[in-house]
Amino acid sequence: MNEEQETFENYFDQIKLIWEKLGVPNKIIPFCTPLKKNPKFLIIGINHADFDSQKYIAKDIADRFSKKLPDLNTFVSHKHKFANGLKKVIQIVHECYETFDDSPNEDWVGTNRIAVQTGERDILSHYEQLENLDGYDECKEEMDELLISLISFMNPKNVLCAGKKSCAGLFDYDPKAEVKDMKHKRFLINKEKNQMINIIPVQHFSRGTFHAPAAERIMDAIEEGCCEI
Repeated sequence: MNEEQETFENYFDQIKLIWEKLGVPNKIIPFCTPLKKNPKFLIIGINHADFDSQKYIAKDIADRFSKKLPDLNTFVSHKHKFANGLKKVIQIVHECYETFDDSPNEDWVGTNRIAVQTGERDILSHYEQLENLDGYDECKEEMDELLISLISFMNPKNVLCAGKKSCAGLFDYDPKAEVKDMKHKRFLINKEKNQMINIIPVQHFSRGTFHAPAAERIMDAIEEGCCEI
């Protein structure tokens, strides 16, 4: 394993340690794709749901992703609502910008602000149930700090934040803001390095009615020089 992947493995371990403090039976899944430096897009979601509608397939994927860095890209290889929605959004943008990718690939990598999976068969089956647990706020604060560090190390060209809770209260956005109120921006992710990153909040990819608005927000960012393609 090279030094870059060792660093990503260290982030994997740190994320596990943060969310294990909640003491819940749900799986902790730090990442859902292989990781690399300087990808085109880092997607930050809220948290993982099921990776497949068939429970045995979904369980197998979650088991593997909870134990080590993924060797499969869920946006490319799986057919859950989030991945399917992302594909639709990318296709819409590609129709207007030919140089934009026409599908997700190894340059689209992903993580979540909350690393605890909440699937249909889990006792805690929705991320909002986690918010009421003792210690949740402290875990989230630690995770936010680690996310900033991860982004600085990874140095993606663009960060897509899918859903308001993926970025509300982060990147200087108002904690109570809706996605429509969060404009894309160039954000100073590392003051010491004077490192700027494109941050693009979009609607969550899992809902069909959000695909067109999410694509529109990406295209607005492209037009205004805040999305590098």
